[in-house]
Amino acid sequence: MIIDKTKELCQKIYNENIQSMDNWAGYEYIGLRFEKKERTVGELCEYSKHIKNGDELDGTSAWDLSENDTYKNPSFEKSADDPYCHCYIVAGNKLGQISKVQLDANEIVIKGALVIAKIF
Repeated sequence: MIIDKTKELCQKIYNENIQSMDNWAGYEYIGLRFEKKERTVGELCEYSKHIKNGDELDGTSAWDLSENDTYKNPSFEKSADDPYCHCYIVAGNKLGQISKVQLDANEIVIKGALVIAKIF
């Protein structure tokens, strides 16, 4: 049940903030980010490191909210049950370059990612 309500909230925030013909001030890329770090809305995220090889990415990794499969990812439910994990919606207008690493399905790297909402 909490996953369904969280999904609805994320979709609402995505729809309100994505760039469109009706919302030119919106963001081009919006993603869901899970981490143990406490953040505030408006905070700029650090660049992520690749989990497997430790290389710094050219931006902040997140699950692409434009993809419906994002909510089927097992880490979504696992993170929701972890009391030390936080979930944020991050956004930006540029994608980072990812020539050295293989991203997971529905993963994006947002350059200059800004926290636009805290989910939990």
